[in-house]
Amino acid sequence: MGEIYVIKANGEKELFSEDKLRASIKRAGIPDSYSSRLISQIKEVLYPEIPTSIIYKHITNFLYGIPHSSGKYMLKQAIMDFGPSGYPFEKYIARILSYRGYRTEVDVIMQGRCITHEVDIVAENEHGKYLIECKFHNLPGKRTDAKVALYIHSRYEDIMLGEYRHEKRENCKMWLVTNTKCTTDALSYAQCSGMTVYSWGYPTQTSLQHLIEDRKLYPVTCLSTLSKKQKDLLLSNDIVICQDLLHKKEILERLNLSHQERRKVLSETEELVG
Repeated sequence: MGEIYVIKANGEKELFSEDKLRASIKRAGIPDSYSSRLISQIKEVLYPEIPTSIIYKHITNFLYGIPHSSGKYMLKQAIMDFGPSGYPFEKYIARILSYRGYRTEVDVIMQGRCITHEVDIVAENEHGKYLIECKFHNLPGKRTDAKVALYIHSRYEDIMLGEYRHEKRENCKMWLVTNTKCTTDALSYAQCSGMTVYSWGYPTQTSLQHLIEDRKLYPVTCLSTLSKKQKDLLLSNDIVICQDLLHKKEILERLNLSHQERRKVLSETEELVG
């Protein structure tokens, strides 16, 4: 097969990489016995400048035939399914941090020197405090740009001169967490200003994707055994992470599930977090 370029969600062209596809399939925990067959099927449908959304659709259709495999692979889309408000995304990030040992508060009103600010998450651990802005996108291809980084930095500076004026800066950091990628300018500004960024695929070893997969902290929107309406009901009851569902199984009684359907939901949930 000669070189084939694909069209990403943001309109950019990229050379199709079998290694990259294989790595993403492996990261989702797809058994080796299936991965080679899946890759062969994808290569058969490739054509010049094929949209990655078409490749993604072929993959997810294939994975639906493998019990509990589609949820992990569809992680990025599952997070976008939090939309459109973005508030469940804030709660999800707070829950991820809680499971990683942080104490968290969501939607905290803080006084700056000039104005008051609503901070998405204030997190704390033994190393210090963290003022966190969650930038959520529910459309593929959208990137978080430098304007967001500039806003976070200016708000941080106002708070550090206001409510946190007695805090040492080395003990109080600013974070940007986003479910998509950042522009080059946004990352450059973040690095220059001392801002920590967790985005999709960045930093390489500690990206948002890694923070989720490392501890298997998958959102309930990954569950293929539930309808969108049922997932929305869970989110409205602050069940945003699969571990939460296992700790509060009684919520399933409100989803009008049969005994068999309930067993399937719990089986898939346990598989995702196990």
